[in-house]
Amino acid sequence: MSTASSFVLLVLAAATGVSAAPEYAAGPSCKAYPGTPSWPKADAWNTLNRTLGGQLIQPTVLPGGVCHKGQPNYDEAQCATVAQEWTTSEFHLASPISVMSNEFTNYTCLPDPNTPCSPAGYPAYVVNVTTAEHVKAGIDFARMNNVRLNVKSSGHDFIGRSNAPGTLSLWTHHLSSITYHPDEFKLNSGCVLKGNYATVGSGAIMWDIYVALDKYKQTVVGGGSKTVSAGGYITGGGHSILSPKYGLAADQVVEMEVVTPDGKIQKVNQDQNPDLFWALRGGGGSTFGVITTFTVKTVPTPKMDIVNFLAFTVPGVPFLGDLMGTVAAQTPFLMNGGLSGYNFAYRNFSNPAPGTGLPDFLAGFEGRSTMRRVSTIGPGMEVKFLRIGGLATGFPY
Repeated sequence: MSTASSFVLLVLAAATGVSAAPEYAAGPSCKAYPGTPSWPKADAWNTLNRTLGGQLIQPTVLPGGVCHKGQPNYDEAQCATVAQEWTTSEFHLASPISVMSNEFTNYTCLPDPNTPCSPAGYPAYVVNVTTAEHVKAGIDFARMNNVRLNVKSSGHDFIGRSNAPGTLSLWTHHLSSITYHPDEFKLNSGCVLKGNYATVGSGAIMWDIYVALDKYKQTVVGGGSKTVSAGGYITGGGHSILSPKYGLAADQVVEMEVVTPDGKIQKVNQDQNPDLFWALRGGGGSTFGVITTFTVKTVPTPKMDIVNFLAFTVPGVPFLGDLMGTVAAQTPFLMNGGLSGYNFAYRNFSNPAPGTGLPDFLAGFEGRSTMRRVSTIGPGMEVKFLRIGGLATGFPY
């Protein structure tokens, strides 16, 4: 399965009538924060660490600290290396606190000696989670001590939910087990489901899942980025290049283990906690609890070819909207013909194939897609040409 990128454009409309919000006085609902009287004392954190078997981390060594004098890990010789690795998802994946979008740490301690460096933009403590019991201990501690809780898996979350300053963070990266169930799977309720399934930890990344299942000639409806983990991906719905055929990743889930805010470790499926089972499949990461494992349907590994998809004209033409609308209207035919992927609509983009005689800048659709491999061109894979404004656009469908 190939790596793909995507843009999602959300248009939010504000309501015209807005009532005045009630005023709330500060009280017990305000969370404890480091440096305030309500913040748990050292003895409380030490007790939590013993409960966790030594899995509590206090992040005093910062990922970008190698570039900053006065930091315990300062190493001028390593600064350039870390600055280069900072641009990769693998670097942030392996860190208990680092995330892929700097704005959500308030640009805290970047690998740049000309910027400030402090732990202020990161969680105060991190639980290195390897079991559901670790999650329970963290949730119970946060609830009883009124500490804000954060969950980080791979650090991909582009709206910032992988990080929160001054919190207790649950780092689920090491919940990475992968188990294949051929032919059938027995739910915790006793119901037996026929078919092939896999149980994966919420911290398991896509690449590891794909590799583990490939030996059985199976795969899952999964993400295009190899370092995206199952937890946030599935709870967010989970779009995929396989979605036109199989639906979203959340549609493939048959059972989950979750730790709810009351500290209970629960199995949820079609028979047990069905309302929670419904909510967790696309309701957002950590919205209703912290999921530790998913059991999902697997599908046969498809044979695919990667194609560059282009439907274009030149910038500034008056019929650009017609071109985009016409091509978009062909989406069902493209999907039925086996084409899927991520394409971008542009008013102006650089020619992806310079030297071909085309203009340097184009307008329309551009992207990379996959096509289910066929031995011959059949009725469902004809090449159709649309003539719009005097220009021909060809694509398989």
